[in-house]
Amino acid sequence: MTDRDTLLAPASRRARHPGGEAVSEKSMEERVARAIAGANYPGASESDIDEMWEGFSLEAEAAIKAMREPTDAMLDAASIAYYRKSNDMYSLAPTEEPDAGGGPFGYAFRAAIDAALVGEG
Repeated sequence: MTDRDTLLAPASRRARHPGGEAVSEKSMEERVARAIAGANYPGASESDIDEMWEGFSLEAEAAIKAMREPTDAMLDAASIAYYRKSNDMYSLAPTEEPDAGGGPFGYAFRAAIDAALVGEG
């Protein structure tokens, strides 16, 4: 696969973002279900989580669906992050590679989730 093919491939087929960060091969539902399993069983090993995560799929789906409608604080945080990353990308002296962190969208996405996690969202 050439660099161009990698960039044009759907995210599900890419092992890394163009900026170089690793991308999980697991679905978001699986990642959330694993996090819920780990939170419910803090002493569980990775192999224990491998065996039990599917039992938390319904909770994971519900959690992801609840995030579908962002709060005002989440939208504000996302907007600011997107704006800052976009401005950085097009500045004369950018602080990092343009696609690092998933580009403006990646920064906005994480900022919205962070706002929800600290209780602002």
